[in-house]
Amino acid sequence: MVINKRPYLNIESIFNSIYQMKKYLLLISLFNCCAYSQEVNHKIDIELENCLNDEKNFTTLGMLSCYGEAELKWDKELNSEYSKLTNNLDDNSKIKLKESQRNWIIFRDKEIEFLKQFYYSKKGTIWKVNYSMYKMEIVKSRTLNLLDYYNATLD
Repeated sequence: MVINKRPYLNIESIFNSIYQMKKYLLLISLFNCCAYSQEVNHKIDIELENCLNDEKNFTTLGMLSCYGEAELKWDKELNSEYSKLTNNLDDNSKIKLKESQRNWIIFRDKEIEFLKQFYYSKKGTIWKVNYSMYKMEIVKSRTLNLLDYYNATLD
């Protein structure tokens, strides 16, 4: 007679394991997304990655904090790049840049408004992390555009 000796399966521990795996897979995909979008990692990206890799930030609150800090740093960098670029432009180009920046701010605000409504309507706290990440990416993208424009003025 063969007796089936299956170890006791604790459903709660199985669900916890699956939840942990999902969190790590999401983090890996977020890193891949950010790394793929830029050839050379910027200092802020490296700081963000270090923050997210810190064990104390393996929580939703920790990840939100990391992305929030990175967004503030990108915003500060954006203002710096905008000033540098403005100083290298002729008067007509300055007017166009100012108009472009005003329109970008309107876009940014509307996009963030949409993202918040979209992600906060979903169940689960991980969606708030997505919201925070995309908010940061909007500012980062504009900053890198301004940096590219500035570099083009140096030619």
